[in-house]
Formats: sequence, C-alpha cells, structure tokens
Amino acid sequence: MSHDGFTVPLIVVLLALQAVGPSSVPAADLPADTNRLERLTPEQARSLAAEFPGTRIEIDVRHADRSLLGDALPPATSAANDGARAAVVAGLPLNGLTSIDAETAAALATYARGRLLLNGRTEMNCDTARALARFGPRSSLMLEGLTTLDADTAEALAASRAAQLRLDGLETLPADTARALAASRGQSLHLTGLKTLDATAALALADYAGCLRLDGLTTLDAGTARALARPVPQGAGPEDNDHAGCRRQSRGGAATV
Repeated sequence: MSHDGFTVPLIVVLLALQAVGPSSVPAADLPADTNRLERLTPEQARSLAAEFPGTRIEIDVRHADRSLLGDALPPATSAANDGARAAVVAGLPLNGLTSIDAETAAALATYARGRLLLNGRTEMNCDTARALARFGPRSSLMLEGLTTLDADTAEALAASRAAQLRLDGLETLPADTARALAASRGQSLHLTGLKTLDATAALALADYAGCLRLDGLTTLDAGTARALARPVPQGAGPEDNDHAGCRRQSRGGAATV
C-alpha cells in the first residue's frame, strides 16, 4: 500500500463513497424519475417535498374528481369543454422506496402539489403511518403495495388528512383492522384488492361515512351485503363529504350494495 500522499487519500475517498451510497446525493442531483429512488434521507425528503414540481399526466377533465385533485385541475370546465383533455400535476411518485422511517415520512407528508405515491412498501409500522397521516388534505395517499396492515397501524392511517386513502394491495382484512379504518376522515377509502370480506369486517366498515371502494370482491353473501348496506350513523365520518354513501350506489361490481 502506497503512502506517497496520493493513493491512501484516494482509497479513503472511494471507501467513504461506497459506505455512504446513493442516499447521500443532494436532492438537486436526484434522478428526474423519482420512482428510481430506493432510499431517501430525511434531508432529501424535505427538499423533495419543498421543491419537487410534481409529475404531469393528461386526463379527461369530464371524469376528473376535483375534490381529490384539488388545485391540480385547470379552472372549472363547462359543457363546451366536454371531451377536453388537460395536463395536471399528478404528485410525487416514490414507488421504488421499499423502506421509509418515521422522520423521512414526516418530511414527505409536507408535500403539497398532489398525490403522494408510496406503492413500493409492503408493510408499515405504526410510527411511520402516524407520520404519513399528516399528509393532505385535498389529495391522495397511495399505499397500494401494503399486503398486511395491523389494527394499530390502520388506526394511525385513519387519522390521515388525505382526501383519499388507497390500500388496494390488501387481500385480507381482519375485523379489528376494518374497525380502525372505518374511522378514516377522508372522502374515500379504496380496498379494491379484497376478494372476500366476512360479515364481521363488513359490519365494521359500514361505519365509514365516505366513499368505500370494494370493487375487487368476487363474492358477496347476504350477511355481508346487509352489513355494508347499514345506514351510516348520523354525524359519523368526515364533514362536507361529497362522496358520503357512494358505496350504496350501483357501480356494477360484486361489492356494490
């Protein structure tokens, strides 16, 4: 090993870079495709939340839900604009992240330019969920990769200020988790990954006052249907909710009651 004053420092630098890894890259130097990020420091998360302009997608404004996209949509459209398409800010996609701590989650929760997409996570602890619950309002918190959700974490997510909570990766829903999610304050709760739902869990979900999406159900027995059709308790759920009761309207799926 050389000690000529050059080789050793170079090796030290290389080893340091290897140890630190890509998570140390400043936010300004992060890739334009944020889905490529696999790790994120709290500092980078704060920079992204403050500076990321949001990805843009083109949508048909006739079918856009203004209550969820909020200020991302152009000014109100009229009948004369039927069929018009517009580019809107779709939010901050971070679907490559497979892990995220509470401090990083809290930083990301301050993002205010559209949806927050964290669909790469398959599980989440209560502290991280509690930090993410600060995200919103008037937008969507996308956690479609979660395959398991315990009652405590569900309770933390239910406190979310987001208008829409998407948990479409869940394929089973224990009654205690359903009961916790029913307290969600958002306008819509998506659980379209569920193929079956027992009557106990359905009875718990029936207390949710917003738009409950269960489009993935392939079977629906009479007991479960009766539970879901139960009227929402007066005064329950989010205030000023344009979607309240939508689960009792026909959407053409097996889950519709």
